[in-house]
Amino acid sequence: MVIGFRLIRRFFLCAFVGAALAGLRLNALAAGEEPTGRKPPVVAIINPSPPVPHFRELIHEAARSLGYELGRNLILTEYWAGGSEERLRSDTAAAVGQKVDVLTVGTSAGVRAALAATSTIPIVAVDMESDPVANGWARSLAKPGKNLTGFFLDLPELSGKRLEQLKELIPHLSRVAVLWDALLDRAPLQATQDAARSLGLKLVIVEARRPDELPNAFAIAAKKRAQAVLMMPSPMLEGHAKQIATFAMERRLPIAGVFPTLAQAGFLLTYGPNVDDLVRRSVVYTDRILKGERAGDLPIQHPVKFELVLNAKTANALGIHFPQSFLTRADRVIK
Repeated sequence: MVIGFRLIRRFFLCAFVGAALAGLRLNALAAGEEPTGRKPPVVAIINPSPPVPHFRELIHEAARSLGYELGRNLILTEYWAGGSEERLRSDTAAAVGQKVDVLTVGTSAGVRAALAATSTIPIVAVDMESDPVANGWARSLAKPGKNLTGFFLDLPELSGKRLEQLKELIPHLSRVAVLWDALLDRAPLQATQDAARSLGLKLVIVEARRPDELPNAFAIAAKKRAQAVLMMPSPMLEGHAKQIATFAMERRLPIAGVFPTLAQAGFLLTYGPNVDDLVRRSVVYTDRILKGERAGDLPIQHPVKFELVLNAKTANALGIHFPQSFLTRADRVIK
């Protein structure tokens, strides 16, 4: 009887301990912790624009491809400032205050806000407007040395190339509207103005910080007799590419941009790198940092491949003819 009682007591004791441990494990999973009890890393996405679903899904997809299960072994917190500088600063401060493991930021405005908020948390950037070394954000491209790395594009000749392409396609082109996000770095805008002067073109600068400012921007471009539109890089603008292409078509204005996805949305032409690829590669950099590498040891990279994409449907609607010499230079023609 004594042995039987001891066996029964041991059975219930083991069952109780097992249930308690299982309960702790379930609680950890519910709280987003891995079964080991370690909390998953937290990555903050910071962008000055309104939410851009396409870029959000790219980031999620890239994270999943690296073996992350959002909410289980990786927490993503998203901050979209909606075109407000004040909100961008407060969002960045909030992310830093939560002691996130990595900040992933978009645009020059996002980089400036992140660097102003922290000199210790690693920052991975996708910035198509700035020179990180000239701005003092990194010691060199090969070895940044500080807490910033990522993918940057600061090629003044890129805007000049797109102006050349518009001038080649549009006879007697003399006045071009430049659509830009006033929240971002002005350096590319200055380079565009320099390129326009060398081509004998006059520019009409039209600003839009938020999507609701786009109709007025195109109204100003038409009022000032612009014959075409050049759109500067901006996540906010790119996130509303179809709307912008519609506004341009309504005003009979050919429009050129940087990234290939814009031609798919209805732009006449695009010339530049594949930004979707840069976003995916930024997630790989984030993964490497989470696994122990230092941001200051990861080389800052520039895009190396640039694509010319033409939209034949848009050209036909505008009465524009792509000469054969132009078509042979194109990487892709959308029909």
